Amino acid sequence: MFFKQSNSTSYKQSNKSFSSFLLPQIFILLGALSLSFTAIGDGYQTPPKMLGDLVDAPRQPGATVSNDKQLIAFLKRPGAQSIVELAQEEETLAGLRINPANFSPARSTGYTGIQLKSMQDDARRYQY
Repeated sequence: MFFKQSNSTSYKQSNKSFSSFLLPQIFILLGALSLSFTAIGDGYQTPPKMLGDLVDAPRQPGATVSNDKQLIAFLKRPGAQSIVELAQEEETLAGLRINPANFSPARSTGYTGIQLKSMQDDARRYQY
């Protein structure tokens, strides 16, 4: 005979180790596919109200103290940018994003308000 007959027990052992390795991976793959098809079928979903409120909440103000330690400035920041602001056309140059409509940095944020408060007296407040 040209072929050497192999021991049948070694074939069964190798087949068993192969199936024990492959079966969990097949089940994981099928589970992931079923979840992805479920998510695709639902379409656009809005997040829960609590999560939406968290994203839309105003940002915490920045604070800085004057050199003479008499005043503290609370710098109000804008909230998250809207989809309209994010969708505006922009050009890139050396890693900088530039708004071609006014040649200013795109997606730049500043402060929307300043509130000055005296460090010694709570009654004195200035708001700009």
